[in-house]
Amino acid sequence: DKVNLSIGGIRLVENGMNCNVPAEKLVPTMAEHDISMSIDLGAGEESATVWTCDFSYEYVKINGEYHT
Repeated sequence: DKVNLSIGGIRLVENGMNCNVPAEKLVPTMAEHDISMSIDLGAGEESATVWTCDFSYEYVKINGEYHT
């Protein structure tokens, strides 16, 4: 009941409740090269930053073809 979740600055969950944001509102954000997500568990002051990358089929296929 304390969790908040935002993607690209758009609040999707507030105090554990769905904010009922229409999926269409997220389309421009999800099409961006970099997408930020913020998750607040409401359980303290600790924080972490996680960086990840594209693991789409095409990305894995291209990198799997490298020979060393």
